Amino acid sequence: MTNSVFLKPGSGPVYEWLTLTDDIRRPDTGDLERLVQACAGATVILLAPAELVTVREIEFEAAERKLLAQTIRYGLEEDINGDVDELHFAMGKVADNRVPVAVIGRDQLVAWLAPFTEQGIEIGAVIPEQLLVPWADESWTLLADDQRCLVRHGEYGGFALERSATRLGLQLLLNEVGLAPARVTLYADAADQELLAAELPELLRANVDQQDQVYWQAIAQNWQPGAAINLLQGEFVRSLPWLKWWQAWRIAAIVALVAVALQLVVSFAQVNKLEDENLALRAQTEKVYRQVVPRGKIVDPERQLRRKVDALRGQSSEGFTRMFFDVAKVIAAADGVALQSMTYNDNRAEINLTLLAGSFREIETIRTNIEKQDMKAELTGSSNDGGKTRARLRVKG
Repeated sequence: MTNSVFLKPGSGPVYEWLTLTDDIRRPDTGDLERLVQACAGATVILLAPAELVTVREIEFEAAERKLLAQTIRYGLEEDINGDVDELHFAMGKVADNRVPVAVIGRDQLVAWLAPFTEQGIEIGAVIPEQLLVPWADESWTLLADDQRCLVRHGEYGGFALERSATRLGLQLLLNEVGLAPARVTLYADAADQELLAAELPELLRANVDQQDQVYWQAIAQNWQPGAAINLLQGEFVRSLPWLKWWQAWRIAAIVALVAVALQLVVSFAQVNKLEDENLALRAQTEKVYRQVVPRGKIVDPERQLRRKVDALRGQSSEGFTRMFFDVAKVIAAADGVALQSMTYNDNRAEINLTLLAGSFREIETIRTNIEKQDMKAELTGSSNDGGKTRARLRVKG
């Protein structure tokens, strides 16, 4: 029998959860001890509050698919608040060059998971709450949850607001969308349905479907394993069952460790010999450095000597001129590609470019041709701009 527990994050002392089996849907509340008992042997799904998770669906070019994990954050940085380096991005299933992405603060996700980890509760998935609200094409759904109201207006469109702000929030959504849905479905208990219906803007009252279901009933009804975006991706991916694997492979692992140990013994003497030679070479290098520079601190004599020689030769200026000439030659050979900005970092000896091209494939061609000039070209971000592709490249000599 499948046993799942849906759990709202909280700091206690009273927690709220739903136990879901093949034939039982039982909401419950209790202290931490009862929660631990309820989660024993179950798959635990943590519901990420809609107020703290942003879900967007973005479009990308086919050639960009293999780089989505690196570039997805830069494609969304203009639509979300905050530093992208402090946010966690989780992708859903890709279809027709479109992918849904859930965004949440990394520190917030860590804070949610920490207390359950301390109690030995393994979280199997963290799902954005709005994606578990029932929804159908050409309809909007409102789900009452105490003093909150969850709104879902698309496959990946949804948010939460205070009950007192329901009318204003829906009116703003109407203004943004510009078209009323064919149907509005209200999920609330019988005593609350009329109150919730009265909060609808006039334009939404024509076709209302009232469902006598409370929060947990609606969530359980819409749950489909694997269908929603799981935030446990990347650095938050679930840990593997190392103990079970060790029991199954311990003999082979012991044999391998013995073989590695023997190899280490053989290599140890060689390492010591190489270290002695390295120390002798370093001493010789420092001696030569002191002949050239009698005073001053020695950190890396070889690099320090190279810098002094470069300074005498004007290496920085020559390096930039050579890099700029090679990069400009590649860009000039690409039809329809515009150079929007360029900066040069003297300390890092690198050029940062912003290019506007007709497609991502043209950007990739330029990056490849630059690397053919004995330089390293790295894509640091891309986005769509009026049917064209804007991309940033970092070029190092």
